[in-house]
Amino acid sequence: MKNKNFSYYSSPQFLDLQPSDVSSHIFKCTVKVMYTGGNRNGTYISKEQAEKLGARLRGAQVVGYFKKENNDFSDHGIVITIDNDGVTEEKRTIPIGFVPTDAKVWFQEFVETNDFNEEITRTYLLTECYVWDNIEGTETIKEKPKNQSMEIEIDDAHWAMNEEGIEFYVIDDAEITALCVLGDNVEPCFEGANINKNESTSYSLESNYVNTLKSMMNELQTILKGGEKKLDKGKDNYSNNPQDVEEEVKTETENVEVETETPTDEASGADVTETEKFEAETGAAEVETETEDEVVVEEEPTETETEDFKAKYELALEENEKLKNELEELKTSYNELKEFKLNAEREQKLEVVNNFTVLTDEEKKDIVENIDSYSLDDVKSKLSIAYAEKSNLFAKTVEEKENDEKTTFTFSLTDTKSEQVDELAEILKEFKSE
Repeated sequence: MKNKNFSYYSSPQFLDLQPSDVSSHIFKCTVKVMYTGGNRNGTYISKEQAEKLGARLRGAQVVGYFKKENNDFSDHGIVITIDNDGVTEEKRTIPIGFVPTDAKVWFQEFVETNDFNEEITRTYLLTECYVWDNIEGTETIKEKPKNQSMEIEIDDAHWAMNEEGIEFYVIDDAEITALCVLGDNVEPCFEGANINKNESTSYSLESNYVNTLKSMMNELQTILKGGEKKLDKGKDNYSNNPQDVEEEVKTETENVEVETETPTDEASGADVTETEKFEAETGAAEVETETEDEVVVEEEPTETETEDFKAKYELALEENEKLKNELEELKTSYNELKEFKLNAEREQKLEVVNNFTVLTDEEKKDIVENIDSYSLDDVKSKLSIAYAEKSNLFAKTVEEKENDEKTTFTFSLTDTKSEQVDELAEILKEFKSE
């Protein structure tokens, strides 16, 4: 019986766990993943496609590449190595967290300022995640928000041009594989994308309900009190709890008792008492008095006031026209600056392309045709990879050529021996015949 194990089947005994029963080494964060529309990376993600990305976001990992020497996270940590074995890609990021399978995923609008100091409203895709605090570098996420950049696998996409003539790489089908934490000196593709421990996760699911009840309370008091008696200042701060608001509505409505029976005898003391009680409770008498006191008779404007108004109106029209002209000038200047910047960047990228003289025009054709869609770093990277692949192919071609020459040389030796044997046989035949 020694060293024997017995196993048997029994009913599982599940633990009665609560949502708060989680590891003490994780903390919750809110992630602004990406925004819809075109972005400065040259890609375009529609709202419909963003919904598909969000639908498969749960379960994705949160990664990061923390550099000790900088005491901060870095970029995506992709290292491309070119050697005799070819081109290899290595990722130095490691998992530091995850998006839970029950995470909330939602859209929310944010007002941001672009490079031209213009306010832009962008629709972001957001979610929740957990980060492990026992991994080096994650404590910096607790201190302040960190930039974030998503990593995606693109299954289907196409090139298209928008109304402004800018070409985008439109993503038709993709999946987010990771949310990468970036360092403070690494700018994300989506300007406002970040991961934030202190971000509030109130999704306004109940706030609309609360605001509706508040509005109903205001309208109710306005109707019952003739629109004159305002809500107490102390009641401006409503509770965010829907149950508390319901109790307030119930209290307000219960305090108003409307007399529906018409008094049979106006001289009756009981009837007068009930009427006074009704007026005291509803403030009807007070409303009537205030209404009578607030009757104001409007006077016709004088000729001087009319002329003054006309002058101000004409001045306003002139100012409006002036502002329109200034706006058009600003738009023109903006377009010129935008075109100048685009041309300058294009020339800089074309200069890099021309420096790769080892590549043929055909090999550089795709990069040149889509030069405006690539950043300067993208152009350098693509040219370097093309050069490496060509160098590797050239080395293989030389090696194969050398092997072919050796093989030919070998066959040549064999043929020579064969010819020598034939000549010897002819001599022997002649000798035998003699």
